[in-house]
Amino acid sequence: MKAMVLRERGAGGLQYETDFPDPAPGAGDVVIRVRAASLNYHDVFTRRGMPGIKIPIPAIMGLDVAGEIAAVGPEVAGWRVGDRVLGDPINRVEGGLTGETVHGGLAEYCRLRAHQLVAIPDGIGFEQAAALPCAYGTARRMMFTNGRVTAGEKILILGASGGVGVCCVQLAKLAGATVIAATSSEEKVARLRALGADHIVNYAEEDFVQAIYALCGKPARRGAGSDRGVDVVVNYTGGNTWTRSLRVLRVGGRLLT
Repeated sequence: MKAMVLRERGAGGLQYETDFPDPAPGAGDVVIRVRAASLNYHDVFTRRGMPGIKIPIPAIMGLDVAGEIAAVGPEVAGWRVGDRVLGDPINRVEGGLTGETVHGGLAEYCRLRAHQLVAIPDGIGFEQAAALPCAYGTARRMMFTNGRVTAGEKILILGASGGVGVCCVQLAKLAGATVIAATSSEEKVARLRALGADHIVNYAEEDFVQAIYALCGKPARRGAGSDRGVDVVVNYTGGNTWTRSLRVLRVGGRLLT
């Protein structure tokens, strides 16, 4: 099959190959004919190499895979050849990650475990489906499973123009929250405003802590004014933004990462 194969670490390590071995399904496996695969920043990490994480070489990157089932292995129930499916990149049963520890979607075919499959509803294209798992799955877990974001809350999203950040902006707006999006350029400011952000902070030009104080008040730690500040901060960047995120949270607020 045709595939983009990582043969060594670094920018020059990717090779386009036309004769990479086709995957064959084992027990509990399906093979997907790939119709769309998304690129995430995680793929950049995989190409560079990550300290403490051993990735077998050669590797085929691409965490998010959408396509049609081309072959079904033994002990697979509920799926058949031709089904339109999306792969959850995380193997939550045996461990591992598609596009990292096992071959991913930057190829004509991709082998997945059957329990990783999600049926693609009618009306959803392969490209749309392949944009969902890594970024939207992360954002949805942060915002709703862990964050319990609800209507009327004030949400500060740092790095709002990234993949996960954009998803958090959209999900917070769908929940009825007031969204304060932080980003680093005027071009990104315009895009975030078009996505529905209520307030935007360009942290390349102003301190986001002071900007939040001006918008929402400076949180008090006890007594009067305990409602000042934001209800939720989304921070998946870390570094020197971590303690500063705590400074803008109201009493009882949540910091999501």
